[in-house]
Amino acid sequence: AFEEAGITAVIQNAQGDAAGMQTIADQMITQGVAVLAIVNLDSDSGAAIQAKAEQAGVKTIDYDRLTLGGSADYYVSFDNTVVGELQGQGLADCLGDEAADIVYLNGSPTDNNATLFSAGAHSVLDPLTQYTPVAEQAVPDWDNQQAATIFEQMLTQAGEIDGVLAANDGLGNAAISILAKNGLAGQVPVTGQ
Repeated sequence: AFEEAGITAVIQNAQGDAAGMQTIADQMITQGVAVLAIVNLDSDSGAAIQAKAEQAGVKTIDYDRLTLGGSADYYVSFDNTVVGELQGQGLADCLGDEAADIVYLNGSPTDNNATLFSAGAHSVLDPLTQYTPVAEQAVPDWDNQQAATIFEQMLTQAGEIDGVLAANDGLGNAAISILAKNGLAGQVPVTGQ
């Protein structure tokens, strides 16, 4: 799309490294970019990047993830509450009207999107009294390995889980790997994104 619009663009990925992202942003600002679009790794590091950009007169765009406390000129994203509503409705469609024990494997507590996904899912599932939430936990940094550990602990403590509201595919796959390890693959619906 940039090429078709005749816009020169440089795209780099910090691979989940906040310090690396800061270095990339500093280099881009020094090179004279007019606009810096970021998907922050966390709001604090994203806000620091935006503050430097603002000092240099560079416009910033929050793409997909809002930088809380940041100074972006624009914010472009999905309706993340609706994403959560769709996840909740998807799980409800799989579970039906029978009583079910469910767990929530939420995204990173430092990610505003995760907060909105959770709010949307709860708005759909909480009124459905046939479902009993037996565990809920956020997964730091969306880390899939931590998600597997967290979910395994949920499963051990609950004894039985009938449905999993996982905030994205990585967390969902982590839950599925633990379900498979316990001979429950394909028996418990798991959401993703």
